[in-house]
Amino acid sequence: MSDHGGAALLFDLTMPLSAATTPVPGHPCPTFSPLHELERDGIRNTVVQMSLHTGTHVDAPSHIVADGITIDEIPCERFERPGIRLDLRERAQPETPLTLEDLYEGGFDPDTVAGSIVVLNAGWTDLHMGLPSLYGPNPYLALDAAEALASAAPSAVALDFAIDSGRPWPNHRVLLGAGIPLIENLVGLHRLPRSGFSVSAFPLRIVGGNGAPARVVARVQP
Repeated sequence: MSDHGGAALLFDLTMPLSAATTPVPGHPCPTFSPLHELERDGIRNTVVQMSLHTGTHVDAPSHIVADGITIDEIPCERFERPGIRLDLRERAQPETPLTLEDLYEGGFDPDTVAGSIVVLNAGWTDLHMGLPSLYGPNPYLALDAAEALASAAPSAVALDFAIDSGRPWPNHRVLLGAGIPLIENLVGLHRLPRSGFSVSAFPLRIVGGNGAPARVVARVQP
């Protein structure tokens, strides 16, 4: 976070990325290998190997939709929008779906979210980052909640828990099928107000990518 008098506050919502970052089950652990070394080559350079869906990242529709657009085809403006945070922390339970009723209790108003980035705050990554349980008994969305979010037409949905409990990933299909990118594995969402902030979540411009790592920052007006 940075604070410069009356200037906006910036909150980094990005999970630190390292060899210790927990990968999605079945994905490789990220590795960072030196290509050039300062003492030997006069410069430092590193080769990185990991899934595009490791750590904080954005899912493109092509992640699960046969003819869905790829990450480089999504307009940049989709990733810098006003944010609305739904506080689901008191209702989120391990291995339990978050229902449409839970969304309403968390502040969901389908008439006000069109074009915004809806931020779903369950607090899961803050408690489980770096642990095998990050992708274990996590809460997830009920199908009616995913369908309501898709119908409300946000610019993107951002969250700090796994949106699906596993195959066949119905909530990915609903939201990505509606052309709504998913911004996944965020941290520190409790620091944000319900509204009055913006989110910038620019993924790498990977040609044909079904997703990409992203640095995600919220800007809050004091």
